[in-house]
Amino acid sequence: MALRAAALAAVVLLPACSAVFRDAMPAHEMRASSGLLAVDSDAPSPSLEPRSAKDRKMVRTAELALEVPRADDAVSRCEALIAGKGGWIERKDGAELRCRVPVAVFAEVLAELRAWGRVLRDVVQAEDVTEQHRDLGIRLDNARRSRERLLALLEKADKVEDLLKIESELRRLTEEIESMTAMLQGLESRVALATITVSFHAPQGTDRIARRRPSRFAWINAIGAEHVLRTF
Repeated sequence: MALRAAALAAVVLLPACSAVFRDAMPAHEMRASSGLLAVDSDAPSPSLEPRSAKDRKMVRTAELALEVPRADDAVSRCEALIAGKGGWIERKDGAELRCRVPVAVFAEVLAELRAWGRVLRDVVQAEDVTEQHRDLGIRLDNARRSRERLLALLEKADKVEDLLKIESELRRLTEEIESMTAMLQGLESRVALATITVSFHAPQGTDRIARRRPSRFAWINAIGAEHVLRTF
C-alpha cells in the first residue's frame, strides 16, 4: 500500500514539462506478466466533424505593402488602428508591422489600411485547419481517458513491476497531454486572431530627370543623354 501511495503521489505531483509532440500518437498499451495492464488510447471518439462551413477552423493571414506620403506617420496611425480594434502589434521592424487582430474585424482593418495609399502588394490567404484541429482534439481526448484508466489500475496493482510500468506510462502520457494541450491552444489562437503583415513605403523619388523639358540642343535629345544620366 505504501508503494502504491508513493507511486500515485509521484504522478499527481508530476511537474509540468514541455515534450516534443509525436506526429502519430502510439497506442498506449502495456502488458505485465500478471495481465493487469492493458490500456488502448485508440478507442473511437464521437465524431467532431463541423456541421457547416461556418464551423470550420480557418487561419486567416494578409500581407500588404502600401505607398504612403510619410511612412513614419503611417506606422503610428497603424498602431492606433490595431489597438482600437482590440488587437496588438506582434512584431515591428522599421516601417513593417506584424499585427494580430480579432478575426471578426480582419476584413474591416484591411479595407481601412488599403485606403491609406497606393497598394503595392495585397495577398490574403485562408488556411483550413479543421482536420488538424479535430485530429488533435481526438488524440488529446484519448490520452486523457487513457490516463484516467491508468490511474484506476494504479490503485489495483500490487506487484512492484506493475506499479513501475504504470508510473512510467503515466509520466509519458502526462507529458504528451501537456504538449498537445499547448498545440491545441496555439492553433485556436491562430484561428481566433488573424495576422496582418503591413509595410509602409514613402513614394519613390520623383524622376526629375525624366520630367525635365527636352534640351534645346537637338543632339542631346537624339543620343538619349537624359536616359544615361538617370543611371548615376
